[in-house]
Amino acid sequence: MSAVKDNDASLSPISSAGISLDIEDGRPKSVTLTGFDPPAKKKNCLCCRCLIPPCHWVAFLLWWGLMTALLNLLCEANPVSPFWPIALSLNTYGTFSCIVLFTLLLFCVYKRERLNAFRENRSALMSAEEAKLNLKKAGLFLVVYFLLTLPLHFFSKTMIYPGIAFKLWAETAPDEPDLYGQAFTFKSSFDDKELHGYHTFRSVSAFTPTNPSGGVEVLPVIMFGGNGGSGWENVFTDVWLRDDTKVYDIYSFSYRGYEPNDSFGLPSEKNILADSYSFFEFVQAKYPDNRIIVTSHSLGTGVASAVSSHFSSDDIACTVLGMPFSTMSQCSQEVAYYTPMIFLWAVDAWPSTSRVAEMDSSIPLAILSAGQDELIAPHHQVKMENAAASDNVLFLYDPDASHNAISQTLYSDIANYDKWYNGEYNGKPGCMDRVNK
Repeated sequence: MSAVKDNDASLSPISSAGISLDIEDGRPKSVTLTGFDPPAKKKNCLCCRCLIPPCHWVAFLLWWGLMTALLNLLCEANPVSPFWPIALSLNTYGTFSCIVLFTLLLFCVYKRERLNAFRENRSALMSAEEAKLNLKKAGLFLVVYFLLTLPLHFFSKTMIYPGIAFKLWAETAPDEPDLYGQAFTFKSSFDDKELHGYHTFRSVSAFTPTNPSGGVEVLPVIMFGGNGGSGWENVFTDVWLRDDTKVYDIYSFSYRGYEPNDSFGLPSEKNILADSYSFFEFVQAKYPDNRIIVTSHSLGTGVASAVSSHFSSDDIACTVLGMPFSTMSQCSQEVAYYTPMIFLWAVDAWPSTSRVAEMDSSIPLAILSAGQDELIAPHHQVKMENAAASDNVLFLYDPDASHNAISQTLYSDIANYDKWYNGEYNGKPGCMDRVNK
């Protein structure tokens, strides 16, 4: 037996390695490698580029774009959307769920070989090392997702409640009580803060002095304005008050984040509703012998729906919803062309359909709908009408009206509105029948 050693670099791809060859009876018996160190195992890089390759991010963005296009084609749209003539008006959340399930099905088809091997007990679904790597990928994706959520959440707040970012008051509320009424404050049950509101006395035909005299009957009205209004501007929205023998004391307040309540934090569904319940009780205490007429427009219809379901028919004379939305989440998705669908949870829900379904059936309800509404499409008002528990519902629709065309929509069928208001519609009691207890 003999041994042959050769350290010639040409015999090995690694110059520092050597080969020991043992020969017995003229035949090789064994080969030993000396001076050979296997390369160190490369550690997984945790940067975004290496952990999740760019092609995967591109694939996700393509999926997001395809999902958005399908939702616009299959679900509801508003009149200004290019998808309005062809949208199939399917249920948004059902459609989105089907898209997610179909995506998972495609992923399973792509990984079918590994899934079959796992099902037949030929191999594990993934190794321990793969599991750790996939957990790191999921963690990175969630970090990116939530980093995107923060600015989108504030952006959605700004779109729904623009008063937090822009000065919406045309001017400071004037201090002329004999002409404009007067300011007041009320304490909110949300945090015991004193919020500012405004009220004015008005008749159907003209302004009225702050303290009407001569035995004129004064009736309480609450106006919940849209997201572009303010406390003192909202009190001048009195087009739906139709009895010219009465004087109306119209109350409104600015939502949190809006002047002059901009020092009380950002608005949300939770704090606006707590403020509104306290506001209603404040007005109610001033008129214990009356039921309150509740009027609203746009964003305020979500507040009015909640207030009308929270209080009883012994507290509310009637409720008017001007261009209401079924839910804020659905409405905002339509306006944004379903782009923020995967961030749906970041938007205040405002489930108005479920709230009108919980109203006392004896509270008369009027719903205004504009056919060319660029913000809240007419199908929202149809859903509200179908869900309403009231046994005296008036639905007014003008196919040519836009979002802010309250008077135009109201006067499209003013005769029936007057009947509903005065208790002559469908033989049911109206606002004026119920306003006095």
